[in-house]
Amino acid sequence: MEAKSAIEEIEGHIRRTNDRRMYERLQAIHLLLLRAPVKQIAEMLRRSDKTIRTYIRAYKDSGFEELEIKHAPGKSCRLTAEQRDELKQVMINQVPADVGFPAKFNWTLQIIAQYILTKAISLFPTVLIPHAGRWYVQIGYNRSPVLWQQILSNKKG
Repeated sequence: MEAKSAIEEIEGHIRRTNDRRMYERLQAIHLLLLRAPVKQIAEMLRRSDKTIRTYIRAYKDSGFEELEIKHAPGKSCRLTAEQRDELKQVMINQVPADVGFPAKFNWTLQIIAQYILTKAISLFPTVLIPHAGRWYVQIGYNRSPVLWQQILSNKKG
């Protein structure tokens, strides 16, 4: 009877969550309560056995609270909240052609990156340029598209 109530409880959490990562964690616990082996759960969710065991341990130690994601993994955003809001408004209200990208009418990641770089370059007169694993100082803003294309291609290479 206890297992049945645990399954019902987790099904309720699964229905209520909007977070994809939390959904995956809850699904792992749900499958475990349905007596699926850890190896099979890992294969179904395309995660390692170790990851699934981490979810199980967290659930057994402290319940659902421990499954909650405390922070987003990965690098933190380099843009401030104000800059993100400004970028969002530009993307909602304008097409790339309106902000200097001729014949471009859809926002792509590459165009967004170029737009952010263009905005950053125009704000800072002194720029650090990556080249051959070192950073060099470029004093004074230069509007030459050729220079910035060289900088971008060196950064990628």
